Amino acid sequence: MNSLHLNSSGKVQEKNLSRKELAILFQIHSRDLRPVFTKKQVATIMPRGGCIIVSIRSVKIIIGTKEVFIFNLEKKKIPEYFVPILIEKIEAWKTNKEKTRFEHLVLDATLNYWIDKIQRRFEDIERASELIFQKLGAESLSDSTFEQLLHLKKRLSKLDTNVEEIETEITELVEDDDDLADLYLGIKKPNDTDEIESILESALEQIEDTSHRVEDLKENIDDTQEILTLKLDSMRNIIIKFDLLVTAVTCVLALLAVITGMYGMNLKSGIEQNPDAFWAIGWILVALFIIALGFLIGWLKRKKII
Repeated sequence: MNSLHLNSSGKVQEKNLSRKELAILFQIHSRDLRPVFTKKQVATIMPRGGCIIVSIRSVKIIIGTKEVFIFNLEKKKIPEYFVPILIEKIEAWKTNKEKTRFEHLVLDATLNYWIDKIQRRFEDIERASELIFQKLGAESLSDSTFEQLLHLKKRLSKLDTNVEEIETEITELVEDDDDLADLYLGIKKPNDTDEIESILESALEQIEDTSHRVEDLKENIDDTQEILTLKLDSMRNIIIKFDLLVTAVTCVLALLAVITGMYGMNLKSGIEQNPDAFWAIGWILVALFIIALGFLIGWLKRKKII
């Protein structure tokens, strides 16, 4: 597998190593390298043998005591952004008098890179949500606005899943003393684990802050959806009531049409020649229409249908 090899002096070199060669190099089982070689993998920070295996979405690396192998180079952001950041951290580390352990430096840089990336993604979603909320306040409801809100909610849900994965992984590491000790490569029982614990706690604090912000925005979007649903239900009820009134009017007119139809038949009733019969029947039908419609509307109101 193609990778970038970066040592503690800052030297970068491309290497093509198989899983077996890596397993031999770090004295681990081949199956331990699955997080690095598998595309779909939950967030993993796993000390094994002489290395720490890290897989956080696009960042897939193996950290040794004095070297790090960087994989997933087909993702442009890894060689273009992550690698330069790591090189810069190592260069600063070389001149630092109170040196952090190399493996901890790389892990810290990896976590900070990922946290910055997640925070930028959240800020993009937050800005997009503000624009949608402004549109909802200024415009009438439209299908496109609902689609934008749904798409935004999906993006936020995916981000929340990513944050939750790494938050769970780091929390488990911090709470397990043996795992913390194993993150000191080449030392069986370190005197204290304050260094790595401080790095993980700092990362966890930032992740939890982002997680809270994500939850707040999710609640805001959910509340907005509920309000929009209530508005749509109200509009739907108005349309239903109007349709019911139209149906009631049509029903009454249909009954009156039966009466007029009877008089329109070619049957003799004896009043065909009476000049006042047309007006009398017409006014009677109007009165019947008003009475029947009023009775029907009154009944619908008593039943709280309209």
